[in-house]
Amino acid sequence: VGKDLVCGIELSKSNYGNGYYVIAGSAGEMVYSLNGTTWTPITPFTSDVITGLAYGNGRFLAVDSAGNIFKANNPNATWENIYNAGSIILESIRFINSSFVVVGDGGYIALSKDGLVWETKPSGTTQNLIDIAYGDGKYIAVGYGGVVLYSINGDDWFNVSDSQFTTNYRHIVYGTGLFVTGGQGGAIRYSNDGITWITATTDSQTSIGWIRGFAYAENRYYAVMYTSSGSGEIW
Repeated sequence: VGKDLVCGIELSKSNYGNGYYVIAGSAGEMVYSLNGTTWTPITPFTSDVITGLAYGNGRFLAVDSAGNIFKANNPNATWENIYNAGSIILESIRFINSSFVVVGDGGYIALSKDGLVWETKPSGTTQNLIDIAYGDGKYIAVGYGGVVLYSINGDDWFNVSDSQFTTNYRHIVYGTGLFVTGGQGGAIRYSNDGITWITATTDSQTSIGWIRGFAYAENRYYAVMYTSSGSGEIW
């Protein structure tokens, strides 16, 4: 989801769960909707940037740029601060393979089955981890400096980064047998096993700044990005 203005709020993260669409962004602002058309803001529960949202096991979880994890049964209920990772920017939270997984700066990884009790995992990297996906029986985490990590069980992580590719990754998605990732400069890479990666080609006629997100639906992969001139493209 790219940045947009809803009710005067700058928003950049979204999730769907338990009948609610939820979008959040800077200064702890959040809006929710039951139909995707009418949106209602809630009172901010953090003054920091909400960097990720996830829904699983009957609860919503949110992470912010101050290392906090919050939970609520529904977005319009009371959000409770349940965990703090210290002075670490948490970059993303996902509910994948029946677990919540959080990644963040300095190679931070933490897992939780219920979203309440968290266990940090050694990642073997100090690079900032920005996003994570699950498919083909593997967790794949990506981040700055072209870092790519994989794990079978979520406990033991292995670095499969390509030393010749050091572009910062921002997002990753899995669909129909392929992981697709990318980020800085519009670079896109894909892999069928999460270990060996191939650089894709694009038909862009402009200079791309960053890929802002990936999605997979209806047998197609989509990427949204902005160019160095400030315009946007969808691939």
